Amino acid sequence: MPTDSDIWHRPMTLSPMATAAVFSCVVHVGVLAVFAHTNRPPELTEEIVFASTLQATLIQQTRDAGETIEPSEATIETVETEQMDKTSKMNKHVHESITTVTQERDQLKIAAKALQTSLAHATQDNRSLAENRVELRTENLLLKQQLSKLTSINEELDRVIAEQHARTLQPPSDSQAAPALPTQQASRSTPDTGNAAVNHKPRPVAGNPKPHYPLLARNRGIEGRVVVNVSISAQGTVKTISVGQSSGSRLLDKAAVKAVKKWRFHPVLHNGKAIPSSETVPIVFRLEDS
Repeated sequence: MPTDSDIWHRPMTLSPMATAAVFSCVVHVGVLAVFAHTNRPPELTEEIVFASTLQATLIQQTRDAGETIEPSEATIETVETEQMDKTSKMNKHVHESITTVTQERDQLKIAAKALQTSLAHATQDNRSLAENRVELRTENLLLKQQLSKLTSINEELDRVIAEQHARTLQPPSDSQAAPALPTQQASRSTPDTGNAAVNHKPRPVAGNPKPHYPLLARNRGIEGRVVVNVSISAQGTVKTISVGQSSGSRLLDKAAVKAVKKWRFHPVLHNGKAIPSSETVPIVFRLEDS
């Protein structure tokens, strides 16, 4: 029985049916080769070379086939079976490669879609941030405008209040312009009638601090008169102090209270003994005196 090597190295005469089968196989192998060349992954290079070589060999042997030897049907079936097995394996390999490429392509599509979705979300977030930034700038501008208006209104109110105080201010008398200065009371010799002299009004001692004119009130042109109620101890110190009549300006009221609180007084005498008393002290603030 001839070996496979002898079959391939000697000319063969094929029957019409065998020739048609060989050509069909060759055409099928050629189609597979073209398909593999078009869609092949790198690992199919050797199979494609083998298929091309096999195709060329089959075509050449078919053309050069002589009539000296007639191969047996078993040999033809063996060759056809081997070719069909190789073709089937190649088809299976190509199909697996196509399946792998298709799966990878589907995964790439999914990844690309996810990236597009993320990009769309990022774009939307950026748009929202830009809109919020514009709204914040607009609100900030409105707040600045409102603050400017409120500042102008506040300044106008201060000016009107100062003008009203200047109009309603009554000229104080000489006794109200300044606290009474201590005077030396002349001692009198009176006959002893059994009743001692009584000093009913406390008098401020000399050297009491003068009220300080508030700088802000002076710059705004505010004048006024404050009447301070003072409770005096038997030692002549101020026990309690309050504003009896306001000037209309908290600055002037606080300045008057702060000054009179440090004053000392000659206490009231009753039967020759100092007793607690109370007094009202007028304090006048005038710009011409500051």
